[in-house]
Amino acid sequence: MSQYLDLRISVDAKQSDHYPVRISTADGQEYRSSLTLPAEDNPIYTTFNMLLGYGNHSLNEDQVIEFGSLLYNCLLVGDVRTAFISERNRAKAEDKNIRIRLSIEPSEVDVAAIPWEFACDDAGTPLVTRHSICRFLPRNEPVPALTLASDTPLKMLLAWAAPSELDQQLGYSLNIAGEVAAIRQQLQPLIEAKKLELLELAHVTGSKLNLAIQDYQPHVLHFIGHGIMNGNTGQLIFEDANGKRKDFSARQLSIALEGSPIRLVVLNACQTGTVVTRLLGSIAPALMAVNVPAVVAMQASVADSAANVFASEFYRAFASFKPIDECVSRARRMVIAEGINNVDWGLSTLYMRAKDGLLFTPPSTSSPLNQAADQTPTDAATGNSVSNLAGSGNTYNGDFNVGVVHAGSTIQGNLNQTNTPNQRDNSDLDNLKQRLAIKRRNLQTIESQIESHGIQIPVYLVNQRNNLVEEIEALKHEIAELSR
Repeated sequence: MSQYLDLRISVDAKQSDHYPVRISTADGQEYRSSLTLPAEDNPIYTTFNMLLGYGNHSLNEDQVIEFGSLLYNCLLVGDVRTAFISERNRAKAEDKNIRIRLSIEPSEVDVAAIPWEFACDDAGTPLVTRHSICRFLPRNEPVPALTLASDTPLKMLLAWAAPSELDQQLGYSLNIAGEVAAIRQQLQPLIEAKKLELLELAHVTGSKLNLAIQDYQPHVLHFIGHGIMNGNTGQLIFEDANGKRKDFSARQLSIALEGSPIRLVVLNACQTGTVVTRLLGSIAPALMAVNVPAVVAMQASVADSAANVFASEFYRAFASFKPIDECVSRARRMVIAEGINNVDWGLSTLYMRAKDGLLFTPPSTSSPLNQAADQTPTDAATGNSVSNLAGSGNTYNGDFNVGVVHAGSTIQGNLNQTNTPNQRDNSDLDNLKQRLAIKRRNLQTIESQIESHGIQIPVYLVNQRNNLVEEIEALKHEIAELSR
């Protein structure tokens, strides 16, 4: 397990044209400077903002690093920068990493909306490749780890939703079966050792989620599906009793989770960490405000393939009871391995109140908690592998499935291959449709942001909207050509 030096970087309420910044070291020393946000017409900042969240391929590695360097040079200035470099050198000498706890005054949404997780040092190296960056609301107190009794398993609720009409509108289906199988594979050693119970909640509705939390009392909630920003409010896309789309707002989710034993929420869905003009309208900080100790969310739209890679590596580390921020850092590095120009590695964000990143103290056990990740887990009841079960049409489709996979009706997606709904073996067409759907969602978000500004619309938002409209038309043309 990695050891960390804690650094708290606090951004206070705006004064004139700058934001006061404080850095507090592990020894309790404090240094001050100021932060000035990039100008709206800064070409690096504008270009990245226009492309952020597409899961697209039009950024190159240099553009991503330039953006990360810009953020680094904005946040770390003067004495704050000197102190950071000093602590980083100290951590290197002591063979430790740095845990950067970023605390932003909730009223300063312009600062909170920036994806600081992309920050790159002077050498062009993303900070998150070695250190962790976690966000922390100023008024939250740290929480201790939950110690599990030897006969008390950790309980995890794995929920997903895929409204039928949404798949038709987007032109593709999420590979939910693949992500579920990857998570189960990484957690199988804990399940077999009876150290973890996994409850699968298919076609989640608001009432199903509330009942599952009340009756099952889970410690972890993982959601697979879609998320959107509706104006200033984040929403998860659930289903209704008929399998149709039913949006579930940040406030509704906060009410459902408040007072529950849930200590970790992982939202593998687009825009669940996006901030527009109200911090607590975003799902992740809204959950932090009702004292959920840790929330992992996505700050923009992410590619389904990257989300699956992230989830698999996250739970591989989680199965060994690593600190939560270390789990996130390892998952980021795995996505980076697919390419730094794949911006999805910086779109995940972690809000965390656990002082040392530990949410759970593992129960004593004589069996190893993390076996080889490349072993295919087996169903204890049947001896069939998870991949064989799902690949042959057996699914996670009942109301509640605990511990083992049960047969059911077919889920969209396949563990071995992601296809378009009509199963055409055409990955290029599928990718184009996925990109088109993401761009349309981003256009919807940009339109909402423009509307919230009234008559004083920032130039970069107008540029984003115009570029999105052009790119959407170009993609529609490509799809039409490829479909002939």
